[in-house]
Amino acid sequence: MSPTAVSATYPVFAQPAVATAPPAASTFGSFALSRGADVADARSLATNGLGQTLYAAPATGAVCLGSSDGVIAGCSPYPLLTPNEIVGSSALCTPSGDLEFAALLPGTPTNVLGHFNDGSSHAVNVTNGAVTIAVGPGEPVPMSITWRSGTQSLEADTGVPAGTEPSRCG
Repeated sequence: MSPTAVSATYPVFAQPAVATAPPAASTFGSFALSRGADVADARSLATNGLGQTLYAAPATGAVCLGSSDGVIAGCSPYPLLTPNEIVGSSALCTPSGDLEFAALLPGTPTNVLGHFNDGSSHAVNVTNGAVTIAVGPGEPVPMSITWRSGTQSLEADTGVPAGTEPSRCG
């Protein structure tokens, strides 16, 4: 799928591809590559709190996410079935011991909030339509996110199972 085909839903794809060398294929993982993720058409989305760059790439019938450390890797079907579908991925254990969540939201999201398992909610920064959340051991984990797109209020589950604790692995 071409970047132009998904740019109406994900405006970051209307921007030029990564100006420097494209990210390594391993950035997106084997599943994304099996879906035809086109690394040459990757777009840089954001840098998370751990200093890793998050990328998005079009694939065959999907849009995929990947991080420069390979911790975030996943694809979501495209076109979207509902306006609150996200391209999201979670790493429940990481070499640093953090839990990482990243998502590419459709449209031009505003007023993004992360809702955590301790009942708290916090504003989440959005860069190029992407959100990243990293939490350490013992910290509340993100369960859902809400945002505004035009006049709509939308919500999506992060996919992080209830009771998850950030932990070290790898």
